[in-house]
Amino acid sequence: MSSKLPFAASIGSPTSATRLLYVSPTSNNSANLAKASHLLQLIPSDVRIDFYNAPESAPKSIDGSLDGVVSAAIVLRDLGLDRQDADGDGEGEEKKELGTYGAIIIGCFSAHPLVPALKEALPHPCPAIISLFDVAVYSALQLGPTFGIVTTGKQWEPLFDEAIRAMGVAASRYTGTVGCGHNAVNLQGNLDAMISAGEQLVERGAAVLILGCGMSDRLIGHVYDAGRF
Repeated sequence: MSSKLPFAASIGSPTSATRLLYVSPTSNNSANLAKASHLLQLIPSDVRIDFYNAPESAPKSIDGSLDGVVSAAIVLRDLGLDRQDADGDGEGEEKKELGTYGAIIIGCFSAHPLVPALKEALPHPCPAIISLFDVAVYSALQLGPTFGIVTTGKQWEPLFDEAIRAMGVAASRYTGTVGCGHNAVNLQGNLDAMISAGEQLVERGAAVLILGCGMSDRLIGHVYDAGRF
C-alpha cells in the first residue's frame, strides 16, 4: 500500500523491521536531503528512515519560540493532524500510518512543540517521539560529568536553560548555552563565533560540548581542532 504521507526522501528497504520517521519542521528541503545522503552509508540493513519536510510556507529556520509554534501548526495541518476527530478516537489514514513507526524524530534542535503535539494527536500507544535537542542532551549526560551548548542566536540561551530544567537535569551538570549571534541558515562557515562560544563553555567547566542547530559535520572537526577541547 502506498504511503499517504508526503516524504522528501527515504533510505533503507521498505520491508525493514525497524522504521523511523524524521520530521523536519522547516522548509529547508536541502538540509533534509543532505541528512538522508549522510545517513545512507551508516544505517544498518534492517532499518528504514523516511524523511518528511515541512511545506514551503514553514519557516526556513527555527529561530525561537514563535517559529516553533508556527512550524508546528503548519506541519500538523499538512499531516492532517490539526484537529481531533469528532469522535476523539484518533483515527484517520495519516494517523494510522504515523502510528506504525518505531520512533518519530523531530529534526530541530529545540524543545519543539511538535513533540507534545504529536503525542497528543496520535492514537495510543504511539511511537516514541523525541527531538534532536533531547537526543543531544541525553547523549551528553552519558559522555561526561558536565556539558554546555553552542547554538545559533542569543535568544536560545534562556529558552534552552528552561528546557534543561524541564528535563530534570541537575544544575551542576549544565554549564549553560552560548549563542553565536546567527541563525541556522547563515551560521555555516562562521568558525570564529563557534570557537569563541565553545571556549566560554569550557572555561565554565564543560567537559562535553553540544553543537546545536546549523553546526555542520564539517565545522564540528574544525571547532574541535581549533579549540583543542
